[in-house]
Amino acid sequence: MTKVIKCLAVLAVLAAPVFASAASKSPLTREFPSIMKSVEAMGMGNAYYGLSDGKYASFYNPAGLKYVDHYTVDIIPLTLGVNDTILNKGKKAWDIYNDNKDNMDDPNVISELIDIFMGKYANVGPVNFFPAYTKKNLTIGIFSSNEANILAYNQVLPELAFRVKSDNGAAVSYAMQFLEDDALSVGFTLKGLYRINFAKAYNAVELAALFADNSQAWRDLKKEIQNEGMGWAVLGSVGVMYDVPSFGLGFLDLLKPRVGASFNDFGYTSFGKLMEDIDPTLNLSLAVSPKFFSFITTDLVVDFNDVIMTAGDDKSFSKRFNVGLQVGFWEHLFLRAGLHQGYSTFGAGFDAVFVRMNYAYYTEELGAYAGQYKDTRHVLELVLGF
Repeated sequence: MTKVIKCLAVLAVLAAPVFASAASKSPLTREFPSIMKSVEAMGMGNAYYGLSDGKYASFYNPAGLKYVDHYTVDIIPLTLGVNDTILNKGKKAWDIYNDNKDNMDDPNVISELIDIFMGKYANVGPVNFFPAYTKKNLTIGIFSSNEANILAYNQVLPELAFRVKSDNGAAVSYAMQFLEDDALSVGFTLKGLYRINFAKAYNAVELAALFADNSQAWRDLKKEIQNEGMGWAVLGSVGVMYDVPSFGLGFLDLLKPRVGASFNDFGYTSFGKLMEDIDPTLNLSLAVSPKFFSFITTDLVVDFNDVIMTAGDDKSFSKRFNVGLQVGFWEHLFLRAGLHQGYSTFGAGFDAVFVRMNYAYYTEELGAYAGQYKDTRHVLELVLGF
């Protein structure tokens, strides 16, 4: 446990960011909460509740498993994401750390690290591992989803606020079809997870004390996390998708429209006071999947997430509206684009026999409304399996 917390603390220092307004709520609390994000989905603006045709259906809409057309076994699936701040400033911070790693209990060294990012926000995540078996109507997997968010502020007396979240567990989802031509799909998910989640703020002197050998500050932090920053949850989700009939109209035959809804993450949690809770959400979706040529597939999805405004502290409508487009060629190459919280997203994917790769460029809104404070991120997924 000590090694885990030390690694996360070092990550927080190396990633150290900074932006803050004394008059407004910290951006650390305003990111729309989630357990797992799909790289494919983020390339599509996270408009995925009306598609969900893979293992991430467990975290979006399990009814989408109806549209899985072949089985997959993901043996080594790794995902890594960082924001622009880490890409631009991370090497300099790493060099300072390497030059001073024996003096990390010096407040001046900590202040130097913080100063690199003053006025910026840093994010490392998602860092995911999600092996799973998926076929039509079924997916079973284990997952580990991790992220660190850091905010540094106050040039006179530098302070560092950081939030670390790690969710580890297992999920199983199953879907069934009803009505003529299996037009209605109903899916269910059951997942259990163990969460480590804590947010703390320290000035340079306090943070330096954490790196001092056998310091009381370190022992106090470890005890606080063990008592109030760890917990577990058993959660369920239910989703539906309905293929809208054409009613004899040719354009509906072409568009293949469907509507979907999911009620996610209801159940029981046992979390400490330092932890971010998991709130149930109701999500609605509209999608079309026209096929113009035999070798080209298209999916256009419009999502409204958390329509009853239960997730997180921020109740902004614009942060819950997403639109996404995916175009596939020969079922091996995919191009994606979308609008996520009002910002453009782009993505691409490649699916070969034993390897899949997905990349997404997207922006997360950290302010109280879309357009206030954006954080641009890059995430890459590599999957080895068959």
